[in-house]
Amino acid sequence: MDSLTVHYLARELDEAWRGRRVASFVLQSRARATLLGAAGSITVRFDLSRPECRVHRAQQINDRGPLDGYEIAGVMAPVDDRRIVVQLIKQGKFRGSAARAADLSISLRPNARGAALVGDGGHRFGAVGAPIPAAVEPRPLLSAAELQAAAASGDPHALLQGRWMSTVIAKWLLSEPGQVVERYERIAALEPPRPARCDGLLLPFPFFDGAQAADSIIDVAPQPAASPSSRATDSRDRAIAKMRIELERAAEAPRIRAAADGLMALAEGAVVPVNLTLPDGSPFALSARVGDTVASVAERLYARARAMDRARATLPARIAELEARVEQQAPVQRQGSAAGAEPEEPRRPYRRYTSRGGLEIRVGKSAVDNDALTFHASSPDDVWLHAGGASGSHVVLRW
Repeated sequence: MDSLTVHYLARELDEAWRGRRVASFVLQSRARATLLGAAGSITVRFDLSRPECRVHRAQQINDRGPLDGYEIAGVMAPVDDRRIVVQLIKQGKFRGSAARAADLSISLRPNARGAALVGDGGHRFGAVGAPIPAAVEPRPLLSAAELQAAAASGDPHALLQGRWMSTVIAKWLLSEPGQVVERYERIAALEPPRPARCDGLLLPFPFFDGAQAADSIIDVAPQPAASPSSRATDSRDRAIAKMRIELERAAEAPRIRAAADGLMALAEGAVVPVNLTLPDGSPFALSARVGDTVASVAERLYARARAMDRARATLPARIAELEARVEQQAPVQRQGSAAGAEPEEPRRPYRRYTSRGGLEIRVGKSAVDNDALTFHASSPDDVWLHAGGASGSHVVLRW
């Protein structure tokens, strides 16, 4: 979910929940989801089990957990960040007694999906999913010259360093080169939303051709069970969505390479700093391991940048190939099969291995098979693995 959609999601939830008492709250650890509802208003489930982070309406439950007696003071999203913060308050039991406060933070970043409820003094009530990452600095607003240069080159990646940008929005901006400045100014002004649905995505504006108007950017309900053909289509759409997310992350390659250059400019034997200031003035946080040197950290950063460069070079073609496929394809009979013959075992979307301790290991065969493995051939208790900062197979440990 991109930062612009998160902003409008927070705005919609604030209008629905502000000033109301918490009616439902649960942190679903195994399902990797969070459910929150307000009295007399909607209940929403944040599904953090998928990279696209589904947010949909849910049935109210009679469980408030640690938020019993709390009121929702407001819902906000930091500027150009993919995080929802629900601010909560509980009035003192007696007149004049101090109120209690708590924040429910929900990270909708594809590579850091999680939720945490933290009260006064940093008391942690509970959490699900990944740790909540630190807030990010908003990207700079793009100038008219930068927008026009990107329009002239037709390269959407040139826009991804700008505030509120995502691959979808960048393509929409460049679809009308003569209106690129006007369109971006409308986005930056955060004008009232016009929710729309296209390809299963709910967006604050109709960025896609053929987008259908919607009443909300909160889905009505989870997607129902689908037929095999529609599951194949959903799998393809999810694979495309994940590749778009990976392509968007790959736009960070210049910053990562600049950070590596900055490290290599330090004196030999220097201690790896916690933060670097890049040539454009923006900060870059570094993470060092025990025994790391400036050179070893820089080499890891160069490797990440190279992987992102490969993604930028190969993913657009892979996305275009998947988008061009027909929605339904007639099943192809395998060579040598005949009527009456014993049916062959269904094709698995993974290769299967066994560890020394007897643990089954499943490894995806392709981009589409990765998605089928993750969402249809694994269980909530399994361990899911993927290489950081690079494309490759999904791996599931059948725990």
